[in-house]
Amino acid sequence: MIKRILIVGHGSIGKRHLKIAKYLFPGAEIKVYSHRQSNQDVYLTTMDAVISYRPNIAVIASPSPFHLEMCENFLNMDTHLLIEKPIADSTEGVCSLLTRFQQKELILMVGYNLRYSPSLDFFRNLIKGNAIGEIHSVRCEVGQYLPTWRPDTDYRQGVSARKELGGGVLLELSHEIDYLRWIFGEMEWVRASISKQSNLEIDVEDTAHMTIGFSSARKSSAYSCFVIRFYKT
Repeated sequence: MIKRILIVGHGSIGKRHLKIAKYLFPGAEIKVYSHRQSNQDVYLTTMDAVISYRPNIAVIASPSPFHLEMCENFLNMDTHLLIEKPIADSTEGVCSLLTRFQQKELILMVGYNLRYSPSLDFFRNLIKGNAIGEIHSVRCEVGQYLPTWRPDTDYRQGVSARKELGGGVLLELSHEIDYLRWIFGEMEWVRASISKQSNLEIDVEDTAHMTIGFSSARKSSAYSCFVIRFYKT
């Protein structure tokens, strides 16, 4: 039984998860872990309070540099996790963490929700069903104009624009990298370059060019040319 749920972070995505949790689990107690001061009893502001609360499941919706530390705390509490993408801003420590969650038979999932898009699912089934024949190459391009992405906020202060919060196109727009893996198989090799090409007031890359080889394409030499950016072209 899911009795206690915790949402870590109360930015735009944290608020969305809170709304979803209330809808899906109307009988559960739901708290938010945030350093923002509030008089509402729904907020927990210290890790000691989180440990006392001991949630059954938690959603980590804080900036990616803080994900692994939070995961360690929840591993010790036997809490099942949904983590907003990416799982971390570095690969260091990730494999060990996943192994320990598996050993304790705890669920740990990363929120790459485009895998649940009906249109992508339809496209993937066409590919898997060989509807268009052998795939030799794929081109994928995605972009957001950072100043208008979240119009009610100053883009310069958001996670996407700040290196210390795990910003930059490579991590912030990684949904598309995930669905390419989902459709065409695991990546075997990558050649890539990242750069800042716009005049946006950010300290992270705003452009990434990638060429990716997939494991499912060993016999057909299929690959993907992939471009992601934060500015208008």
